[in-house]
Amino acid sequence: MCRLLMFTGSNEGLAKLLELTELLVEASCNDPFLFEATGGRSSSHGDGWGYALSLKVGGSVRTLYYRTSKQVWLSEEKEKLLGLMEGLKEAERYYGLIHSRKAGRTEPVGDEHNHPYRYVVDGQELFFAHNGGVNKQALAEVLGFEKVSEVTDSFLAGLFIAQRIGKGRRLEEAYRELAGYTKSALNTGLLHVDMLNNTATLYVSSLIVQREPAREKYYALFTASCPGLAVVLSSTISALAEERRVLSAVGVKSGFFKLEDQGLREIATCRCST
Repeated sequence: MCRLLMFTGSNEGLAKLLELTELLVEASCNDPFLFEATGGRSSSHGDGWGYALSLKVGGSVRTLYYRTSKQVWLSEEKEKLLGLMEGLKEAERYYGLIHSRKAGRTEPVGDEHNHPYRYVVDGQELFFAHNGGVNKQALAEVLGFEKVSEVTDSFLAGLFIAQRIGKGRRLEEAYRELAGYTKSALNTGLLHVDMLNNTATLYVSSLIVQREPAREKYYALFTASCPGLAVVLSSTISALAEERRVLSAVGVKSGFFKLEDQGLREIATCRCST
């Protein structure tokens, strides 16, 4: 379980992005939607956070990557995150994923288990962040991965995508196949960095299988665009943004999308086939 903020933009949208980043920190610390979805067992995403960012500067792409098991609302971590966002003003364009984590009760914790996960395939970097749950054992079997208890289900989901791309499959085809392993939700961000061609692209998937109302409200993704910024954000962040009049977002339907300057562009349908 997690909170996600995914975005692409330019300097024109940076002030709005900083406001949304503050709201991500707030939602991570105190999330009434999580409290409701867990029956009061938890109200914070305190098992760590991380980011992957690609900055286009002077015709080249520079990637920044960080993960930690520290809470994002700790003073030093919050300052680190907000300072990072301020630094985006040097970029002509930026693409990013920020993820704060609430670990599943049976999942491992620690720096290496925080999102985004990084995979390298044929000169491509893939940074994968996930909110939801997939069939961990079934994925491990199809991947031939034996040390299941040492990794998270989300790591295996990202590995599945990376392996399929390595075998020449198209990204949307890999996502369609992965959707069949979804247990609760497959809400993801995938930052694709082509190191050979110096490009970055941000993809988003939205799929909720668990339809209990409190869980559905928690997992829901929302999207908005304004001058210089297009974002996809978790439900709690969207609710806070609406309440504080930062921006008004609309729900994201099930599907696989590319996040572009003007917002989401659908590439493929995304649904559970099992």
